[in-house]
Amino acid sequence: MKKVEEAFAKTAKLLFGGEIGQLKRYVKWLERNVPQGRWLKKGKANVYVPHYGIFRMMPEGTVVPEEEFASIGEGRMNLAENETVRSLGAKFSSFARYTIFLREGDNMDVVDCTFYKNLVHGYRVLDAFDNKCIACSLWSDFGESIFGCFRTFYSKLCINCFHSSKLTCCFEMDSCSDCGYSYFCHNCENLQDCMFCFNAKNLRYAIGNLVVGREKFMEMKKRLQEHLLKELKEKGEIRQSIYKLSD
Repeated sequence: MKKVEEAFAKTAKLLFGGEIGQLKRYVKWLERNVPQGRWLKKGKANVYVPHYGIFRMMPEGTVVPEEEFASIGEGRMNLAENETVRSLGAKFSSFARYTIFLREGDNMDVVDCTFYKNLVHGYRVLDAFDNKCIACSLWSDFGESIFGCFRTFYSKLCINCFHSSKLTCCFEMDSCSDCGYSYFCHNCENLQDCMFCFNAKNLRYAIGNLVVGREKFMEMKKRLQEHLLKELKEKGEIRQSIYKLSD
């Protein structure tokens, strides 16, 4: 967790212009727009069952942690000669056990994560491959230092980004690609140093799709950072998001 905390502190300082403290204080906020699941305590293990796809059909009593799965697989059902389809169905239902745990590749310093490959320094991560220093994220691959992200790929130094790819140092971005140092943008491509842009391409130093120049942009960026930093320090969250700009 130490490396995850360090990466979070660095990313937060770049995005908000100051220190905001420990990552664990912001878990609820970071996961606000990441599809949630449920954590099940199974023996000494925490098993995360997401609320999407086939996973949501699995009753809690049928989910087992990885360390129990091999022994369960050795079990055998007792079948009578006069079994019917209905009686077999009942037996199969009580016999069935599922695991969603997958761990492959080279992994290190992984806490409360499920379904991952080549994950180094991860916390509360599900379905993530080839990542380093990632937390509170789902289905986000090939990233480094990303937090609170869902379906965000090939990105780094990002917080609360969704359905995006190739982002660098971005905050509250949705359905964007090839963007850097930008805030609160949706359905955009190739933005650099922008904020509050929608359905736009190839802009720099823009606010609300209007290019304002570096000086004006940096002035407004500082004011935005001050507001975001104040909200985080005082409340442990930022009420606004790319999906809810007004409150």
